[in-house]
Amino acid sequence: MIPSEFFAKIAPLAVGDWRTSKVLPSLTLAQAALESNWGESSLTKFGNNLFGIKGKGGVYPTTEYIKGKATKVQAQFKHYPSWRESIVDHSTLLNRKRYAKVVGTRDWKVAIREIYIAGYATDPAYPSKLMNMIERYELYNYDIQAFREEDGGFDMDINVAQAIIKSLQKLWSLTKEKEARDEIHRQAEALRKAVGIK
Repeated sequence: MIPSEFFAKIAPLAVGDWRTSKVLPSLTLAQAALESNWGESSLTKFGNNLFGIKGKGGVYPTTEYIKGKATKVQAQFKHYPSWRESIVDHSTLLNRKRYAKVVGTRDWKVAIREIYIAGYATDPAYPSKLMNMIERYELYNYDIQAFREEDGGFDMDINVAQAIIKSLQKLWSLTKEKEARDEIHRQAEALRKAVGIK
């Protein structure tokens, strides 16, 4: 799945999840893209597991970093009925005491730092991979969208709104799947209407 289609499919779920979990959409999106290889990993295709969360479900090969060295191992991972349940379980995991400094922060850089410090991943390059993903695809715009929806409206600066719309237009132009293009268009039009952009 190409990035634009992947984000168009998963972004509404991540933005909506913020209301109850207080896990930043940008973090959820970046982790899902990275962990699932844009929805193309065997674990995602056969188990709807976007984040590589371990548990009863199926056995898959994975890479663990043991004393800084990449090692191939077999591990058991959870299976889910859909991507929505995978996102909810990911947020449930992050709402444990261990990740207390991740949940509720509105700063994606803080969230990345704290999730790594808390031991979410063993890959020493994990923080930089997440940071690059968020910056390259401007995923922080989904955080802004979630904050505004949570605050009961879109009373945002017009320049911020235009930046989000520009990002959505970029995604739309790169997307081939009709359903994904329609969802991107719907989000852009809703934002235009909410802030009064013609």
